[in-house]
Amino acid sequence: MSKTTRLPQRIRWLLPLLLLLTACAGGDIILNLDVYSFLEPEDLEEDYQATVPATGIWLPLVGIIPPREINLIDGLGGATVPAEGVLQVEGEFENRSGVASARVEVHLAASSADAVASLSPVLRIPVDLQDGVTSSFAESVDLDQDTLQLFTGNSIWVRLDAWVMIPAGPLTVDMDGTARLTGLRIRILTNEDLIRGQ
Repeated sequence: MSKTTRLPQRIRWLLPLLLLLTACAGGDIILNLDVYSFLEPEDLEEDYQATVPATGIWLPLVGIIPPREINLIDGLGGATVPAEGVLQVEGEFENRSGVASARVEVHLAASSADAVASLSPVLRIPVDLQDGVTSSFAESVDLDQDTLQLFTGNSIWVRLDAWVMIPAGPLTVDMDGTARLTGLRIRILTNEDLIRGQ
């Protein structure tokens, strides 16, 4: 059986430097940030077991990734102006029992406190959960200007949650399974040249 080798923490924080240096015409810089590679193995999946009432209301199912800090390059914000950005997320629910509508919410924030308190995800991904079925999800979204401003600092915080909803009725549903992240990438286009600083 093959085994995935993960880079030590002290090496992984240098990855943005290696991913950053893609120059465009006019001195623009593209930052390709593979957030997935920064996360510890225990952050990549989370089991869930819950008895969900049939209320027709969205209820929290499981925190897939608790708030985690992702380091950018020191001084990046002082040299760049974010112009465009795309967030891409991939994962799956290995749902062992229960039928429900689910959604994955991705939060980005400037601090740990903001990541915990955030009620406005930058992306919501709908997922249909069926009994004994593994359901994959993959989605991308263009980041708005407020979210792009998060990349003017030296780090960002990320959080992923899963929510579930059972149509209103007299029953409850026992949900059991594993939510798993398989990819999380952010692509940022900046309007300034880091080398010239202009």
